[in-house]
Amino acid sequence: MNTRILEKARTLLLVAVMVTAALTPMLAGANDEQLKETESVMYTVVSTSGDVYLDEGGMGWYEICLDEVPDGVVVITPTSDNSAVEIYPAYLKFSKLNWDECDYFDVEVSEDDDASDTMATISHAIDGTDTIFAMSTIADVMVEAYDMDYDMDGDDVPDYDDSDIDGDGVDNDDDAFPEDDEESLDTDGDGIGNNEDLDDDGDGYSDSDESTDCGDASDDLDDNDMPLDTDGDGICDELDSDDDDDMVNDTDDFAPLDDSEQYDTDGDGVGDNADVFPDDATETEDSDEDGVGDNSDFDNADADESVDSDGDGVGDNGDAFPDDSTETMDTDGDGVGDNADFAPEDASESADDDADGVGNNADAFPDDSTETMDTDGDGVGDNADTDADDDTVLDVDEDSNATLDCQLLTDCDGDGVGDADDAFDVDPEAWDD
Repeated sequence: MNTRILEKARTLLLVAVMVTAALTPMLAGANDEQLKETESVMYTVVSTSGDVYLDEGGMGWYEICLDEVPDGVVVITPTSDNSAVEIYPAYLKFSKLNWDECDYFDVEVSEDDDASDTMATISHAIDGTDTIFAMSTIADVMVEAYDMDYDMDGDDVPDYDDSDIDGDGVDNDDDAFPEDDEESLDTDGDGIGNNEDLDDDGDGYSDSDESTDCGDASDDLDDNDMPLDTDGDGICDELDSDDDDDMVNDTDDFAPLDDSEQYDTDGDGVGDNADVFPDDATETEDSDEDGVGDNSDFDNADADESVDSDGDGVGDNGDAFPDDSTETMDTDGDGVGDNADFAPEDASESADDDADGVGNNADAFPDDSTETMDTDGDGVGDNADTDADDDTVLDVDEDSNATLDCQLLTDCDGDGVGDADDAFDVDPEAWDD
């Protein structure tokens, strides 16, 4: 490929490089139309930048051409920055007579055994009487010469033909460092061989950390397998004085792997921040938020209840008798619990001592289960009193009337004459005989 340097439409052309050494071409065929065949030429090596690649002891050449007739003499003088690279002739001269014929510089590199390639940069100065090309420039030519007969590993196989140049047992194609017999792998691709690299997999944790220092070993060649590092600060927990990065050292931290907890004042196993009762070792939660811990709260789902003093299963606030385990309700509000109340829905009755079905307050004989009433107030219960209504008419006689039940009536027929004075006490139309 032609390399043109333009200056006011004036161009000096670096045409091609010819190499005599037996070296595989780079960019093969890229400049075939520019190259001139000679019997001495075996290969051509040309890069797009005009660089020259050859073996030490080899020779190459490149052409300089003018694309316009000069108005005077153009003198082009090359200079190498490496004495091992010599250029012939010392200069090229163009005039009106020969300007249309390209000329060339030979490049020769001396051979050595220093095990390193020879590098050089060739620059060009333009002088002479010409004014047309006086301000033009020619691109530098970079020369790289390979030390092809060197035998790095001393196995009597020249490096250019040796599949393992450094003799480390790893083929060049598989060796990340083919010229370094102490290195062959670069797992993380950082340019430092694994033997020298302190962190082979490039995961931020040194090989020694991953293999031993951080406790449970992780794979120092796998950047996805790393030591435990709770706070992600690049220091594994085993070596980190503050694993959770909560600014409290692990030795002083109640929960060294939890950055939300540092202390457990009451020593109950729950950190102060999560403990509703940080100073009470018997309590940690208050589910109903009633100010009483769940452990001592009678009902931790009901904020209205927290104590059951009598242990009857009903909280004190809902228990009408919080200190009596036999009672919880007083439906009629008479001060007697429903369980003990003879009539739990009658505030006037609470007991029936003689168990006759009539409460003490309504029973004329609360201690006599055979009597409940004393109609005539004579101290004899109606059941035992032969004249319960004290009307001088025996109950049996009053009971004999099938129509009227007059046993307890003093005027059975309702004629205004009491039974005691009524000759016809069951006949309202008659009372005197």
